[in-house]
Amino acid sequence: MADRIHLNGVSFLARIGTTEAERSEPQRLLLDLVIELDLEAAANTDDLSLTVNYVDLVDRIERTAGEQEYQLLEALSGRICRAVLDDPRINAVEATLHKFPAVLKGKVTSVAVEMHRKAG
Repeated sequence: MADRIHLNGVSFLARIGTTEAERSEPQRLLLDLVIELDLEAAANTDDLSLTVNYVDLVDRIERTAGEQEYQLLEALSGRICRAVLDDPRINAVEATLHKFPAVLKGKVTSVAVEMHRKAG
């Protein structure tokens, strides 16, 4: 069984949408992230260097989201997964990325894409 770290409700801005008007202003997105890695060494030593630093991981997600404009939630979610898996300690990632499209306000609370990716 794999060890997991959950980061729930990671909030960040991204320029995302299928129209230029939708991408004209950054939108607030929410990400629920689960990473799988071996936490045995960190559990036994209480040493931060033997696990993933949450602050660094959130910074990496924010940088990835801000690097470019995205048309699709699927594209941004895939980029986030690849950025997370750049850390060689992480074996797998599960990302659920939520968007709150103005065009669907009052019809849906959010639209979400869920992806599961493994290292290698």
